[in-house]
Amino acid sequence: MKHRALTQRNVAFARLAWGVALGAGVSAARATPTTRTVAAVLAARHVVQSMLTLGYPQSAAARWGWLADAGHAGTALLAGSLSSRWRRVALSDAAIAATWAGIAALPPQAGRFRPSRR
Repeated sequence: MKHRALTQRNVAFARLAWGVALGAGVSAARATPTTRTVAAVLAARHVVQSMLTLGYPQSAAARWGWLADAGHAGTALLAGSLSSRWRRVALSDAAIAATWAGIAALPPQAGRFRPSRR
């Protein structure tokens, strides 16, 4: 089975798709004005971060962009611990942000991602 390389460029394209999907979901019927605003801001951040990574792969923004994801995960955990109303959404968001941070922290020249074989 062939595995695609998990490179900085591939991650940036995945982040771009995620940002576009978040942006498209902003108009969800059950969304409040606050959740629409939060989703729009997050969508914009993902799109901008992916475009910076694609356009300037050796820049500080590309190398250290994972810190934005780590900070996002931390604030989502805090929000989830403080608000029972938003706990499920916040903790899900924290898990997604932590995943982005882990993937984005890979070095730009990361070779192939090979899942462990059992």
